Amino acid sequence: MPRVLPFTSRRSIQIWLILGVLGTTFLWFFILVREDDRSVLPEIIQTVQTNQDRTIEKTRDNDEKKEDQMQTKETKVDEDLMQTETKSLVKIEENLSTNAKPSPKVITFYYPWYGNPEVNGAWMHWNHKVLIKDGSFYEPPDSIGADFYPQLGPYSSADPIVIDQHLKWMAESRIGVLCTSWWGKANSDGQLSKSSGYTDKLVKMLLDSAAKYGLQVTVHLEPYEGRGAASVKEDLIYIIEQYGDHPALYRDPTRGNRPVVFFYDSYLTPAEEWATILSPQGSNTIRGTNYDAIMIGLYVNDNDKRLLVNGKFDGFYTYFATDGFTQGSTTSNWPSLSNWATSNDLLFLPCVGPGYADVRIRPWNHQNQRDRRQGLYYDEMFKKAVDLNPPFIGITSFNEWHEGTQIEPSVSKQLSDYKYFDFAPLEPDYYLKKTKEWVDVYDPS
Repeated sequence: MPRVLPFTSRRSIQIWLILGVLGTTFLWFFILVREDDRSVLPEIIQTVQTNQDRTIEKTRDNDEKKEDQMQTKETKVDEDLMQTETKSLVKIEENLSTNAKPSPKVITFYYPWYGNPEVNGAWMHWNHKVLIKDGSFYEPPDSIGADFYPQLGPYSSADPIVIDQHLKWMAESRIGVLCTSWWGKANSDGQLSKSSGYTDKLVKMLLDSAAKYGLQVTVHLEPYEGRGAASVKEDLIYIIEQYGDHPALYRDPTRGNRPVVFFYDSYLTPAEEWATILSPQGSNTIRGTNYDAIMIGLYVNDNDKRLLVNGKFDGFYTYFATDGFTQGSTTSNWPSLSNWATSNDLLFLPCVGPGYADVRIRPWNHQNQRDRRQGLYYDEMFKKAVDLNPPFIGITSFNEWHEGTQIEPSVSKQLSDYKYFDFAPLEPDYYLKKTKEWVDVYDPS
C-alpha cells in the first residue's frame, strides 16, 4: 500500500516548487537584461570615450592656449629684457666712450730710450752712469739707474708689447698726447752714443699704437749736439715729410691744424737766431710754409720772457716736476705767468708731476727731491694747474725713471744693499687712476 505523506511534507514540496519556478523566471529575466545591457555597453563605452576625447582635446586646446600665452609672455619678457640690456649696453658704451676718450689737452712726456739684451742686444739707459766723477754704471736687471723699479721690469722701448701697454695705460688715464723725447734722426743722448737715431726709429711704432687707442704723438726736440735754428728747420721738414700724413701726429685743429713741437732747453739758442725761422720776416722762416708748426719753448726763469717774445715762439711749458726748482716750475708763479702769457698772445702749459727722486744717478741732488706723500704732492700740483684752466696741461712724466717722475706702475724690490722706492700702500697703477680723476675735472668733455 503506498505510503501517504503527511500534510506538512506536501506543503514543503509545494513551496519548493513555487520557489523553483520563481527562481527560473528571475534567472531568464536576468539573462535577458544582461544581454540588453551588453548591447548597450558599446554605446556607453563609445560615449565615455568620446567625452574623454573631448575632454582631452579641450584640455589640449587649453594647454596649447596657455602655452601660447606663456610663449607670448616669455617672448615679451625676452624682448623687454633684450631692450633693457641693449639700452644698458649702449649706456655703458656711451659712458666708456665718454670716460675713456683721451683728452688732446693733456700731454705727457715720454722717454723711448730704454733697451735690453733680449730686444736690443745690450742694456740701454737702465745701466745709467752715476753722474759723479769716475761714476760707475749700474748692472741690470736687478740694479738699475732709477730710485723706483718698473712693474714691467727693465724693458725695451722697442718692444711692441711694451709700447702697446704704455699707450693702453695712457688711454685709460685719458692722456691724449704723448710727447716723445727725440734726439734727431741721426743723433743720440750721452747714454745712447752707440745707438744713433734710436729715438727716431721708434716714432712710427708709437704713431701706429697711438692711433689704435685714439691718442696722438708729438715731438720733444732735445738739445742734441749742434742743435740750432737752421738744424731745427731741417728737423721740422724731416718730421713733417716723414710723419705728417700719419693720422696720429698731433696737430692743433684750433690753430691752423699745425703740428705742435716742444723744445727742451730752448734757451741754449739766442732769440735772434730763433727769429730767423720763427718770425714771418725771418731769413729762413717756416711761417706760412708747409713746415710751419706751433713752437713751444721751455720757461726756466724770467730771462726766458725775452727769448720767447723776440724769438717768436707760440707758447711755453714749465716741464720740471720739482715745485721750486725753477721759476717756471714754482707753482706760486703760475698765476702771474698765465697772465703774462695771455697779454703776450702766448700759450701757457703748466707741467705737473707726482714727485721727484734721482739720487741713484745724482747722489748730490738731495735738495730737489720731492716726496710723493702717497699722492698728495700730485694732487696739489695738478689742482693748481687745473685752477688756471690753461689751454693744455703737461705731465712730467710717463716714464722718466732716472728722475723718479714716472706715473707708470712701479713695484717694490729689495736688493742686498738697496731697497727701491715704491707706491705702497698705494697700488702700482695708482698714479694712472689719479691722472684720470684730474683729467675728468680739467676736461670732462
